[in-house]
Amino acid sequence: MRRHVLLLLASVGLACAAVAVETAKTTLSIKGMSSDARAAIVERHLKRAAGVTEYKIRRDLGEADFSYDPNETDPATVAESLQKAGFEIRLLPWDFADASFKSCSNGWCGSRRPNAKAGPQPGAEVGQDVYCPVSGVVLRIKEATLHVDLNGKPLYVCCEGCLRYLQANREKVLALRALAARPAGAVR
Repeated sequence: MRRHVLLLLASVGLACAAVAVETAKTTLSIKGMSSDARAAIVERHLKRAAGVTEYKIRRDLGEADFSYDPNETDPATVAESLQKAGFEIRLLPWDFADASFKSCSNGWCGSRRPNAKAGPQPGAEVGQDVYCPVSGVVLRIKEATLHVDLNGKPLYVCCEGCLRYLQANREKVLALRALAARPAGAVR
């Protein structure tokens, strides 16, 4: 009996070891890597970040590519740690501003297309495609599309959930999207 239990435990252990961890990849745009020492700080943060499995720093382009385990971290978490170290970070437009945010209905209001031909936010116009600054989905702007005023220009979001998140986390979202923080504005 004991032998059977040991064999069962060994086979379960081998099966678990054989399961590959799925990773995701992204790129952060990083301002402030003006020297080898500053690039080394970015490298140290990526090396120590939980869930980051690989990284490549391209100081000449001001970018860091990295792979990560989505069960352990997300691009916004890594970006925030680098912001705290004094770097200006910009998430790619299709990344979530907060992967733990679950109130977006992005399956209905947009799509995830990393290479979409999306217009600039803020200031896009009706009929243009833009990335939602919260969820990262691509949405086509309509007359009734929700938005906040950002220094006199509309910053569009895909749904009520993203609008609420943006209102509650305005500074974080604007920083991660490399939009200058501005006073809170009107909502439509």
